[in-house]
Amino acid sequence: MSDSKIVTVGRVIGATPDQFKGAVKGNMLPAFDLNDEKVISSTSPEGLKIKSNVLDPNTGELATFIEDMSDPNVDGVVYLEHEGSKYKRAFKEGLNSLWYNIKADGDTDDTIALQKAIDQSLTDDVILPKGTIVFSSITLRDGMNIRGLGKGTVLKSNSKTSGYGITMGENSSIRNISMDGGWLETETPSSGDSVNRPILANNKKKIIIENCRIYGWGGGVLVTDCYDVIIKNNFFFANASHQSLSDIGVSSSTSGGRVIIEGNYCMSNNSQAIGVGTLGSDSLLKVVNNYCVAMKANGSLWIEGAGLRRRHGILMGYNGGIRTHVICTGNHCVNTRWTGIYLQGDNNITGGDIIANNICIDNGWQQGEPLSGGIFVVNAGIGGIVSNNLVLNYRNATSAGAIRYSSSEPNESLNLTGNIIAESYGIGMSIGFSTNGANINNNYFINNVGRDISVGVASDTVNGKHIISDNKFKRNNNDFPSVYIDQGAQTGKYHILKNFFYGNSKSETATISSLGNAGNIAISVRNFENTTIKDNFIENYYGAVNFSENIPTSLARENMKVICDNNELSNCTHGICVQSFDANAIFPVEGNIFRGVTNELSASLSLGGSSTKALIVTRIGGNFIFQQNSTPPTSGLWKVGDRVNYLNIASNGANSAICTEAGTPGTWVEFPLAVKTDSIVSSTNNTLTATAKDRYRRYTGSAGLTTINENIHSAGDEHYGEVEGGERTFNAGSGVIIRVAEGFLPIVKSGGKYSLKFKSSTDVLLSGDLVKEKIEASPNSATDPGATYSQVESQAILDELRDLKTKMISYGILDS
Repeated sequence: MSDSKIVTVGRVIGATPDQFKGAVKGNMLPAFDLNDEKVISSTSPEGLKIKSNVLDPNTGELATFIEDMSDPNVDGVVYLEHEGSKYKRAFKEGLNSLWYNIKADGDTDDTIALQKAIDQSLTDDVILPKGTIVFSSITLRDGMNIRGLGKGTVLKSNSKTSGYGITMGENSSIRNISMDGGWLETETPSSGDSVNRPILANNKKKIIIENCRIYGWGGGVLVTDCYDVIIKNNFFFANASHQSLSDIGVSSSTSGGRVIIEGNYCMSNNSQAIGVGTLGSDSLLKVVNNYCVAMKANGSLWIEGAGLRRRHGILMGYNGGIRTHVICTGNHCVNTRWTGIYLQGDNNITGGDIIANNICIDNGWQQGEPLSGGIFVVNAGIGGIVSNNLVLNYRNATSAGAIRYSSSEPNESLNLTGNIIAESYGIGMSIGFSTNGANINNNYFINNVGRDISVGVASDTVNGKHIISDNKFKRNNNDFPSVYIDQGAQTGKYHILKNFFYGNSKSETATISSLGNAGNIAISVRNFENTTIKDNFIENYYGAVNFSENIPTSLARENMKVICDNNELSNCTHGICVQSFDANAIFPVEGNIFRGVTNELSASLSLGGSSTKALIVTRIGGNFIFQQNSTPPTSGLWKVGDRVNYLNIASNGANSAICTEAGTPGTWVEFPLAVKTDSIVSSTNNTLTATAKDRYRRYTGSAGLTTINENIHSAGDEHYGEVEGGERTFNAGSGVIIRVAEGFLPIVKSGGKYSLKFKSSTDVLLSGDLVKEKIEASPNSATDPGATYSQVESQAILDELRDLKTKMISYGILDS
C-alpha cells in the first residue's frame, strides 16, 4: 500500500477550497489510495472505469468507486479524482459520517468532522454512526437529511449554555438520533439564564424531526416562522426544569403554519410539554396523539410542592392568540400545575378550533391559580369545538374549572359536547363572563365536588344565549348546585333542556355559603332573566329548581322572561322554588310532573323566604287557568279571561271564577252564578220565599216542613240545598203541584241533597235523595170482602185494571 496523501479538491458546497483544505488538514483526514495493489480495476458494460476493493482509511471497510464525470466536485470521501478521471463512491443508503473521521467515542469533539460530513456530502442523506458524538453546534444545508441508527446514535452537547445544537436548513430532516444536552433533570435554570436547546428551524419550509430521543437540554425544539413542519414520534425527557420553555415550541412573530406535532412523548418537568402559537402568527396547527406527562427519569411523577414545575401540558396561543385554525386531538396531558390544554384563539375565525378526544388528568395542582383548568379555552372562534374529552381529577378546588371557557366576543359560539368530567376537586365546567352562544350538550358530569356547570357573572348586556341540553349529572355530595347560572346584566336567552340530574340525597338541606350558592340543588338560577328550563329529569335533590333572586316587579305577566315547564321532578324535598318582594308577582309554571316531591312549590331556598310566587297554570293563548282554594285571587297581575278552578267548593257553592276586568288583582266573577247559602238552623216549619231563588240552602235543625206557595217563583227558577238535620218535607201550598218520581215522597232524607226546578209558578219538580213511598194494605182487606180501601189502595187497583184493559184490547179480546 502506498503512503496516504491529501487529495486535492475542487468546489465544495458550503465552503471555499481553502477553507476545506484547512478543515481536512485540521482533522487529519487521510486519503484513499487508488494505486494500492489490492485495488481491482475493471470496466462496466457502458465503458466506465470501476475501482473496487478500495480500503477506506477511516472505517477500514472496502469501497467501490465508479467513474462519474458529470460533477466536477470532489470531496476526497465520496467523490475522488485519480489520473485525470473522477469517481463516485457506490453506496445504497445515505452517506456514512464515519467516512469523515468522526470518532463517536464520547470524548473527542467531533463538531468539525460532523459539520464537514454535512457540508461536503454531495448527497442529501448523512448517516450518523452508533456511539456518542460530542459536538457544540452544526448547521444543515438546504435539502440535507441526517439520521442515526436508533438510540445508539447519540449527539451530546459539550456546552450547556450555548445556542442550538442543530440549525436546520430548508427541506431538511433529522431522524433516529438521540440528543443529550448535558443538563440534569434536577437543575432548574431561571428564565434569564442562557441555556442550550437541541434544534432550531427558523424561517424555513419542509422541516421533519422524527423518531429522536431528546433529553438533558435547557430547552426543547424551537420552530419559528416556518411552514410545512412535521415533528413526530419523538421522545423528550429529563430536559431542565426551565420555567418558560417547552419540549416542543412552535412560535412565529411574522408568519408560520401548516405544522403537525404527532405521537411525541413529552415527559420533561419544564414549563409546558408543547407550546405553539405563543407569538400570535401561526396558523393551521395540528397537535395529535402526544403524551405530555411531567415525569422523572426513573418513571415516577413530579409532585406539586416537591419539584413539579410544568404549568401546561399543551399551550396553544398566549399573548396574541392563534390567528387561524388549530386541531388538538388524542393527546394525554397529565400532572400539571395549571392546565392540561390551554388555547387562546382568535374569536373572529369562522369554523373555529377543535379540541377533541384528549385525556387530561391531575391538572391544576397550584391552588388559586387563575390561569388554571383541565382544558382552558379563551376565544375558540365561531363554531369552535371542545368534544369527547376526558378530564379527570382536576385538582384546583378554588379557581376555574375542569373545562373552562372564556371569551369577550359576541360573534363567538363554542360547542362543548360529549365530554366526561369526573372527580373534579372544584368546578366541573366553568363558562366565563361575557361568553356567547355556548352549546353545552351530551356531557357527563360525575362526582365533582364543586358545581358541575357554572356560568359566571356577566357585566355586558349583549352575550349569553347558552344552551345546556342532554347532559347527565351524577353527584356524591350536597355542597353545591349541579347547574348554576348568574346572568348579571346579560339579556341573551339561556336554555336548560332535556338534562338528567341524579342527586346525592333529598333529605340533606341546602347549605348556603353565599347568595346563589345554595347546595344540593339541581338547577340554580340567580338572575330572573331570559332562562328556559324545560323537559329535564331531576331526582333525589333537596331542591330541584331554585331561583336565588326575587322576581322583579318589571317582569310581571307578559314581561316574564323565565320558563320552567314540562320537567319531571322525582323524590325531592322541594320542587320549584321562587319568591318575590312584590305582592303581585306571579311565576307561572306548566306541565311539570311531581313524583314523591314533598313541597311541589316553595319559596327560594337561598333567600330564606316563607311563601312562593310559583303558580301551576295551563296556558291557553295569553291566558292562565290555574287551581287554588275556594276564593278568587287577592293579588297578582291578571288579565281578562284568566280563570281559577277551586280545589274545594266555596261556602257559597261556587267552584270557579273568571277575571272580567284586568288589574291587580282585577275583577273576578264566580260561577255557577248566585249560589249564596241560607243556613236554616231552626226546627220550625217555614215557607220558601222569593229570596230563596237560586240559593243553596242547608237545613241543619231537626225534621220540619217547608211550604211552597204559588206565584212566588217563575218558570226556569232553580233552588238547591242539602239536609243535615232531620228529614225535610216539602208541602204544596194552595194551587201548587209538587212532582216527584214514581214511588217516592216529597221528603228529603237526612244527609241528602235536593233540587227544585220550577216549570211554572205553580208547577215544581222535586228531585234528589227522597224517601221512598210505602204501600200497605188496610188491616181488614185480606179477610173482609166488604171492607173499604184507602185512597192509595183504590188508586193502585184502578191503575192495574186500566193496564189489563189495554192488554185485552191489544190481544183483540175487547173492542176499543
